[in-house]
Amino acid sequence: MKHVIIRLVAVVLILSTIVASLCLSVQAAYTAQDYIYEAMSNRKDSVDLGGTWPVSTAPFYEVYYANPQFFYYSNAFSYSTLGPTAHISNIYFKYTIPSDEIDGAIAEYNSMLSSILSAMPSGLDAVNKVIWLHEYVVSVYEYDYTYFVYDAYNMMKEGAGVCDAYSMLMIALLKSQGIECCYRYSRQANHSWVVVKLDGQWYNVDTTWDDPSNYASDGSGNFTYREGVHEYLLISDSRLLTLDPNRSDATNYGEKITCTSTKYDNAFWKNAEGLMVTLNGKWYYIDGSQHGKDGKALVENTVSSGETKRISIYTDYWRPTGEENLIYTGTYSGIGVYNGMIFVNGPKDVLMVNPSTGLLTVVYTIDISDEIDSDYYSIYRTEIKPGSKYITIYIDNEPYSGAYDVKELNLAKYTASTVTPTPKPTATPKPTATPTPKPTATPKPTATPTVVPTVTATATPTADPTVAPTATPTVAPPATPTATPTATPTVAPTTAPTEKPVDIPTEVPTNEPTEEPVKPLETSVPNNDGVGAVADSSKNEGSDGLVVLVIGGVSAGIVAIIVAIIKKQGIKTTK
Repeated sequence: MKHVIIRLVAVVLILSTIVASLCLSVQAAYTAQDYIYEAMSNRKDSVDLGGTWPVSTAPFYEVYYANPQFFYYSNAFSYSTLGPTAHISNIYFKYTIPSDEIDGAIAEYNSMLSSILSAMPSGLDAVNKVIWLHEYVVSVYEYDYTYFVYDAYNMMKEGAGVCDAYSMLMIALLKSQGIECCYRYSRQANHSWVVVKLDGQWYNVDTTWDDPSNYASDGSGNFTYREGVHEYLLISDSRLLTLDPNRSDATNYGEKITCTSTKYDNAFWKNAEGLMVTLNGKWYYIDGSQHGKDGKALVENTVSSGETKRISIYTDYWRPTGEENLIYTGTYSGIGVYNGMIFVNGPKDVLMVNPSTGLLTVVYTIDISDEIDSDYYSIYRTEIKPGSKYITIYIDNEPYSGAYDVKELNLAKYTASTVTPTPKPTATPKPTATPTPKPTATPKPTATPTVVPTVTATATPTADPTVAPTATPTVAPPATPTATPTATPTVAPTTAPTEKPVDIPTEVPTNEPTEEPVKPLETSVPNNDGVGAVADSSKNEGSDGLVVLVIGGVSAGIVAIIVAIIKKQGIKTTK
């Protein structure tokens, strides 16, 4: 009998070794993330992990934040444990929409995603796709100050979202183009963004803080309006920490990622004043690197060469209401592209620019027929949504009110082939005696300005001037001017302004929401990789934190664990 008992114990030990070996083998081939992904793909309410993985929230978040298509799940979940070492037994998911509405929502999600991608120009390489997607997202969407939208689906549907929504939408778009990317988060900054991989190097891309409809602090507690920036487009970690030291704790769910390449830290788009548009593999934008009368220009550039080519120089200004001798140093022009032509605006006109010739053609001018006093009102900005044939013109018509007259112009009739170049004048055009019309309202942004304007070259003809400075600049001036222009046109101030207007509209929100979705407080728990993991016991109001319910479990001993593991592997057992 004694020998029988010894043999039974030996068999049990051998079986335990075999089962443990099998479990390790299966774990190596099929991870907790694999089980979670499979369950979420099949819209399960939970997943059984059999108590074979240490307690950690990381596997769930690695799957959730890498797959925006799982928008119908919440980023909060609960789990139960098993065994004396409290390994995860089951994870229980939470839905954000009713199960009978998921199919329709998925179809809508795919349709909206396809609509965005259909507007992308063909032939772009990976880096230009990243730039185009960045420009699209920051020009079309806004920050959600109600803190309601956290996912890509509702971001596209509602047109606004918090930083998680910006990040998840970018991940969805980037992955659709085969561009490797990852969600990144800083608890100290209470903020998320993405990192992308190009030519083997990782770069930070933050569309939330590059959105021109956003507000940012200048460090003094005052908030200033930003008219479209590219500070966080394809930058290194060192550049990121220069801009925002609070992100020093940035982490990725999954592999540890660092962005060491500084290749694009000082790329040409850092000088772009407002958004950029692409045409025939080249980027066009308003160069804001210089100030002064001839400082603003529509320029052309490419990522590969980095060489800036000036297409045209603008010499008109946006002026404060009723002040002839004061000017704004900035511009308030939008930029858009349609049918091979570029459209920008100055204070009074909308201009079509032929990028091949630099030819400027006025397609719209403020006049009294619009029931607008052209001496006092100006065009604040224009915009052309990607894929649209209409340009929307915003005319500032009431001081300090944020109200605009909105006009829409069909651009279908304007192409390079239908525009007749204006003959080159044989003499210097004479400036009119009337000073530049003065707007009565200081250009003031709405909550969602997405573009920055330019100015019209009318004072001094370039090497190949296209229009004469008349009321309707589409007719060539006579061969010989009727009068000699004065030495100094009255439209330009002869002395420095006695006071400098603010370069930005005066009415801006006085504060930024102090709370952005707060990630759950983390407690370092070793996982099977030996890396600190996350456990949570609370959710902050107004944040995107998680809710974790821990259900303690106890085991009857090692035999129960062995049986549970064997069952997990599909091996039948008998008493």
